[in-house]
Amino acid sequence: MSKIRKNNKCLVNQWIQQYNKDIKKLESSKLSLFDATKIVDETILNMEIVSGNNGKIIKEKVLDLLHKNYEFKMLKQISDVLSGREGSVLPPNFTPMMSSCMKFAPITSVDVERSFSTYKMILTEKRTNMTPQNMEKYIVINYVERSNTSI
Repeated sequence: MSKIRKNNKCLVNQWIQQYNKDIKKLESSKLSLFDATKIVDETILNMEIVSGNNGKIIKEKVLDLLHKNYEFKMLKQISDVLSGREGSVLPPNFTPMMSSCMKFAPITSVDVERSFSTYKMILTEKRTNMTPQNMEKYIVINYVERSNTSI
């Protein structure tokens, strides 16, 4: 019995180490929606290696979280459409144009927090006359500078 517990603990530790790596990947910037949802799907598949009571608890918590998170299900549908997955359909009230804008939608709040940090410097008291058009241009330029890519 002791050997089984030791093996189970080893499997849990391996899964947790992989889970932590997956979280780090999800927190990286410039991650496409397809890549991010793929990481989540692979993480869920990797949960199958954890057996016993610990495995059952982990699986139930993650699956419950995903079940409650309707937005992730919607992002997964969009990701499937964007990747050309056969039989995939857009969520209700989503147009193809809207979904194409979601190609690099973040599924964690990390990129959003980075954006807030960057853009809080844009709207200062000295910039009270910025038009929406100029704001959009400024955001595009800032994005290009942050990602070191060209449009």
